Amino acid sequence: MSFPKYTELHDSGVAWLGTAPRHWRTGSLRWLSRRFSGGTPDKDNLDYWQNGTIPWLNSGAVNQTLITEPSTLITESALQNSSAKCTMAIWHYPVFTSGPSNGSPESRVMREAWQVLFDGGADLIVNGHDHLYERFAPQSPDGRRNDATGITQIIAGTGGAPLYQFSGSIANSVAQMRAYGLLKLTLQATSFDSVFLPVGGAAFDQYHGTCH
Repeated sequence: MSFPKYTELHDSGVAWLGTAPRHWRTGSLRWLSRRFSGGTPDKDNLDYWQNGTIPWLNSGAVNQTLITEPSTLITESALQNSSAKCTMAIWHYPVFTSGPSNGSPESRVMREAWQVLFDGGADLIVNGHDHLYERFAPQSPDGRRNDATGITQIIAGTGGAPLYQFSGSIANSVAQMRAYGLLKLTLQATSFDSVFLPVGGAAFDQYHGTCH
């Protein structure tokens, strides 16, 4: 499988990243988000922190220009018992996609992370990689529709690289668009709203999710 390369690169100014597409920009998340706190696991409970493997970002991380490391690592027990009402995870490769990476080794290896998040009551996963927009109805790690405790997954790989084609529509795919644009998320204490804003077009796929 091969994909078109970015044609214009520049020095990103970040040592570990090197060159990056010329249209990429960096900025502080504090100007792009609102913060909620109070969901950090109990720091007096060592079972939540010792030998943790799950990356955890605290609310102060949004003051950083670049986030290259998690604030700390927590255990699965900490995730399951956190007082946070909503849990969102972001990473590159989607587990579920109607795009060209469907069934790829990278997508399969992230299914274990999906299971951990599902067991911990997570609500939303946001991915990139496939250059398209797609939203899936809440589902379990095995791909079955699950409106009660399932996770909503959104792919928004639409930042400027050549767009990919959809290869049909896999189970639970409820919205698809092949266009450049951005994903707008409004994260509330017990719910979230999402909408895709295509370049030069009307808002698409406005969605409201209630946290578990």
